[in-house]
Amino acid sequence: MKKTLAVRRDVETFYKEMQKLNKADIIYKDVIDLREGIQNLNKFDQSMVLERIPDDEKLAFLKDITKSLTPEWSNFFLETAYAYHFNYLADAINFYIAAYEKELLIIESVVPLSNEQTERIKASFEKKLQHSFPHVKHQLVPDLIGGVVVRTKNYVLDGSLRKQFTQIERQLHVK
Repeated sequence: MKKTLAVRRDVETFYKEMQKLNKADIIYKDVIDLREGIQNLNKFDQSMVLERIPDDEKLAFLKDITKSLTPEWSNFFLETAYAYHFNYLADAINFYIAAYEKELLIIESVVPLSNEQTERIKASFEKKLQHSFPHVKHQLVPDLIGGVVVRTKNYVLDGSLRKQFTQIERQLHVK
């Protein structure tokens, strides 16, 4: 448990450093790609701790799967592998994703929003939740009909016409 907490601390420190360098978004995409490429993180973790596989083969494998990723993430991932004897690598992946998504604001709308509109929504949401969201993703969702849905990891504000129509429909069926 202590080592898992140490890995989490290491990843959060790395995430904050990358955020200061404006590389957190790029690394997030890399980490998602890495997780999708690995497919089964449990099997990956199990294979990394097998004693019958020499460390140099494990290292060569890790270098191979991270060669197309940003050097910062690749170096951090390899350093983590060394520091924890090839344990907790899946945790490092998941902790980075969690750290990023904790500060991600997703705005869904039917039409594209201007930068000004996005910033206004972001500012009001940050004020309401008293939390900073340095990462904002805008998604076009035609099913909303109109309005916007704003999501964070722990909160959803649905101001869409679809929701309003659904509420009206429920009220009509109740009466």
